[in-house]
Amino acid sequence: MSAWSNLMRQAAVLCGLLTVALAVVLMAIKYQVQAYEEELAHLNDRIVQEKQTIQILKAEFSYRTEPDRLRGLATQYLGLVPIEPARLATFAGLDDPRFDQHADPVVGTAPVKQRSLAMGARR
Repeated sequence: MSAWSNLMRQAAVLCGLLTVALAVVLMAIKYQVQAYEEELAHLNDRIVQEKQTIQILKAEFSYRTEPDRLRGLATQYLGLVPIEPARLATFAGLDDPRFDQHADPVVGTAPVKQRSLAMGARR
């Protein structure tokens, strides 16, 4: 045998081994990609579920904060009524002596000015 045929045989064996090694690597990559695809599908399903949950929570929040519903609950359970325009005051009007003369009908005998100042101190 000549050196040339010996070199060709070694090259063929080397190419065969390289082909087998590449096939193994490609198979490993294929299974890894499939695992990533399954994980991606699972995450997409979770995203869809979370979006649906968010929509449900937004709808529930919208229902629970509906002004007419809250007004009815406040009247029913707390006895609250809307503020009458005559009860509104401004900061400039707090020094007005008329506020010291009138008793606040909701609180009892405390004047509006004193109650307003006490409320401001709590904040």
